[in-house]
Amino acid sequence: MEILPIQAKVNVDAKADLTPLSQAAADAIFAPTKGAGKIWNAFVGLWVANRDSAIAMIRAQTEKDCDDIRNGKKEYRNGELLEYHNPPTLAGAYDALHTLNHMADARRLQSAIEQAIRQIAEIPSEEISDDPISQTFFNRWRREAEMIDEEDLRKWWSQLLVEEAKTPNSISPKTLDVMKDLSKSDIECFLRVCRGAIKGEVIVGVANNPVFGSYGDIVRLQDAGLVNSLEASVRIKPLHNQRQTIICFVGCEMGILPQSEDFSARSFSLTKAGQEVLRIVGALAMSPKDVHVIADFLCDNSLADGQASVVRVPIDSSNDNWEWERGSRPACFS
Repeated sequence: MEILPIQAKVNVDAKADLTPLSQAAADAIFAPTKGAGKIWNAFVGLWVANRDSAIAMIRAQTEKDCDDIRNGKKEYRNGELLEYHNPPTLAGAYDALHTLNHMADARRLQSAIEQAIRQIAEIPSEEISDDPISQTFFNRWRREAEMIDEEDLRKWWSQLLVEEAKTPNSISPKTLDVMKDLSKSDIECFLRVCRGAIKGEVIVGVANNPVFGSYGDIVRLQDAGLVNSLEASVRIKPLHNQRQTIICFVGCEMGILPQSEDFSARSFSLTKAGQEVLRIVGALAMSPKDVHVIADFLCDNSLADGQASVVRVPIDSSNDNWEWERGSRPACFS
C-alpha cells in the first residue's frame, strides 16, 4: 500500500492542539512529499502520544509551581524549588533533573526529525519505496537521536532514517550499532581514509599506511568496526572479456588506467557496516590531484611492479567492468 503524506491528515483545528514537538513535525510535512509522509507516519505512534502527554503535564506542573511562588508557598533558590514547610530532598532534586532531561531528549529528537524531513524532501517520490519504515528500526534510531547534540552527528544520523525511508530494511542492525558509537572525529577520519578506497578496499603501502592517512587511522577504524582487521592482497580482475580496465571515481572526470595485466596491491577491506556508512554519509569529492596521488601510490606499492596512468573519463563512469580478486596475506606483511 502506498504511503502518502495525506495519511497524516493534520488540519488547522488539530494543529492547534499539538505540542511544539509534534507541531514542528506536522509543519514540516505540509510540503506534499512522499518521504516526509513516511517519516511522519513512523513518528506519530504511541510513543509520541505518551511523550506529548508527559510534556503537557510537565508544563501544567510548571505553571502550578509558578503560581505557588507568586503566592508565597514556594521559593526558587540556587536551582531548586523549595517549599517553605518542607526541606529539599534528594528525591525531589532527582525528579527535577529527570524532568529537564526528558524535555531535552524531546528537543534533540525534534531537531533530528526536522533534519531528516528536510533531506528526504529533496528526493524524488519515485525513488522512495511504498513500504513503511520498520518500526523496530525507528525505535532504535529514535533512542539514539534523543542523545545527539552535535549538529554534524545529527545530520549523519538523520541520513540513516532517510535511507531507511527510501528502502525499508536496507540498513543492518550492525550498522546502527557501529554508527551510534562514532564520534565526529571518527567519521572525519573514516571519510579521509576512504578517499583512497577503491570498491571497498583501502589500499595500503608496505608500512600499512593508506593513501590518505596513517596506519594509526587504520587501527582506529578497525576498533570502530568500519575496517576489517585482516590485511590481504587484491588484484584487478577484468569482467565481461574487457581488454582495458579503468578505475573510476564518483564525481571526477579523471580515472586510473593500469598498464599491467597483473595489477595488485595490499589492502584492508571495509566491513559491511563500513560500506553502508560510506554509502549513507557519502564519500568526499575527489579532485584530479587526488587521482594523481592515488595513481602514484598504486604504482609505488604494486606487488607486481605494475604501472598506471591517469586518463580523462566521463564523470560518474562506473567500475562495473572489473572487480577485486582477493588473495592471501602477502608475505611482506609478516
